[in-house]
Amino acid sequence: HVAADAFLRSVQSLIDEGIPVMWCVQVGMLPEPEIPQKGVSGHMRMIIGYNMKTSEILFSDSWGAEHALKRMPMAQARAITDAMYYMEPMKGFRSWFECEERRLLNVQLCMLSIEV
Repeated sequence: HVAADAFLRSVQSLIDEGIPVMWCVQVGMLPEPEIPQKGVSGHMRMIIGYNMKTSEILFSDSWGAEHALKRMPMAQARAITDAMYYMEPMKGFRSWFECEERRLLNVQLCMLSIEV
C-alpha cells in the first residue's frame, strides 16, 4: 500500500494541473455498499478531483451513469490503491489538432512513483 503523504501529494499535484489519474484498486478489500462484493479483485477507476475539507477523493467508475461521480475518504482510497498512472502530452510534438493526420494523439503513459 502507498504512504498517505505520497498518495495525497500525487493526487493533488496532478489534479491541480488538470490531469486525471488512472487509479488501480483492489475492489472488495473494504466495504462499498453500492457495488457487488464478490471477493477481492483488481479494478481501474479515474480520480478526477479531491476535497481537502472533507479529506475525500472524487472519482469516476465504469459501472454506469450512477457511478460517474463518487467520493471516498482519502485513507480508504489509499488503502485499496495498487498503482496510479497518468497521461501527459509528449514534449516536442505538435498537438493532434495541428497534425495532418488527426488519428495521432501524442501522449505518453507515466506511472507515478510512490514510496511504499
